[in-house]
Amino acid sequence: MTHTPTRPATDVLAEATALLGTLRQETRSYKTLLHQFAQQHTAIGQQQPAQLEEVTVAVSEVVHELNQLREQREAHMDTLSERLQINASENRLVAIAEAIGYQPAGKELGEDLLDARSHLRAQAEVAHQQCDDLLFTVGYAMQMGHERLSLMKGMAAKRSSNVYTAKGNATQGQPSRSLLNQVG
Repeated sequence: MTHTPTRPATDVLAEATALLGTLRQETRSYKTLLHQFAQQHTAIGQQQPAQLEEVTVAVSEVVHELNQLREQREAHMDTLSERLQINASENRLVAIAEAIGYQPAGKELGEDLLDARSHLRAQAEVAHQQCDDLLFTVGYAMQMGHERLSLMKGMAAKRSSNVYTAKGNATQGQPSRSLLNQVG
C-alpha cells in the first residue's frame, strides 16, 4: 500500500515528530497521574483531608492536561491523515505509522510512533485500574464516615425514657426527671 503525500515529506516527518512528542508527553502525564493517585490513597488511609484536597486539585490539573494533549494528538493525526491521504477511522495511528515508514528516513519514526502508542496505552490502562481502586477506597471511606456520624448522632440524641406501669404497659416518661428516687 503506497501513500502519496500532498505535502513535502519533510512537513510530514515534522508533523509525525510532533505527534511522537505529544504521545510521549501523554505517557509522562499518565505516570504523574498514577503517582498522584497513590498520594490520594495514602491521604485517605492516613485521614489527612487537607493533603487529599491538595492532591485532588493536582489530579484535576493533570486530567485537564491529558485532555489538552489528547486534543493535540487528534489534531496531529488529522493533519497527518490529510497529508498522507489516510481514510482509516480505526487504528488510524497504525495506518499513519505505516505510511510514515514509506517516507524517506521515516521507517524509524514509524516504529517509534507505534512504540509510543503502546507505552501510552499501557499507562492509560494502569491509570484506569488505579482510578477504579481509588473509587472503591473513596466509597469505603465515605461509608465509614457516615457510620461514624450516625454513631455520634446516636450518642448525642436524647434517649427516650419509658416507664412501665403495674399493668405492664410502657408509657413515655419525662426525660428531665430522674428515674431513680433520689430522696431515698
